Amino acid sequence: MYTMHLLRHGRTAWNDEYRFQGSTRDVPLNDEGRKESVAARIRLQRHFKKAYASPALRAQETASIIVPEVEVLDDLIEAHFGSSEGQIVRIGRGTQYPTLIHACVALQKEEHDKLSERIRHSFRHIITHEKHGDHLVVSHGYLIAYAVALLKNESRSAENLLKYYLANAGFHVITLDEKGELISAQLHAHQP
Repeated sequence: MYTMHLLRHGRTAWNDEYRFQGSTRDVPLNDEGRKESVAARIRLQRHFKKAYASPALRAQETASIIVPEVEVLDDLIEAHFGSSEGQIVRIGRGTQYPTLIHACVALQKEEHDKLSERIRHSFRHIITHEKHGDHLVVSHGYLIAYAVALLKNESRSAENLLKYYLANAGFHVITLDEKGELISAQLHAHQP
């Protein structure tokens, strides 16, 4: 069995500004994001040999605060949001999008089949290259929510993904078998 600790990266200035970061734009963690990452290291209460991280700087920086060795997996990058990346998105009551997840679903430019395949590919890579046990995966809020719904064979609608969306430096714990199929999930038990 492979236990995956799916950790969302720490906070950035763009998170505070409600800017879509997506897959093509990147900014480093801010001071709060670094503090969140240190706190996540304490909450994880595990000794990981290495972390697997998205190629985005914010995910790599979060991972390196927790574990010295970080392997970058391109497939862990956030979903593509096209021209919305870098833009401020208004969310909440009286706006077009009630939540950030609703905005993500509406503005996603990456085909669902492609996003699903790269998520599965990233887990297959870890299973193929690692022994059974605990593994740290540092990625992004929408991608992690999407991955959990995908592995649970559930709808990837905004309403459903909202159940799995993490705060910065929050994490889910999932257990996969040798084929990458979900055995169990401990969800939202680890919010900052």
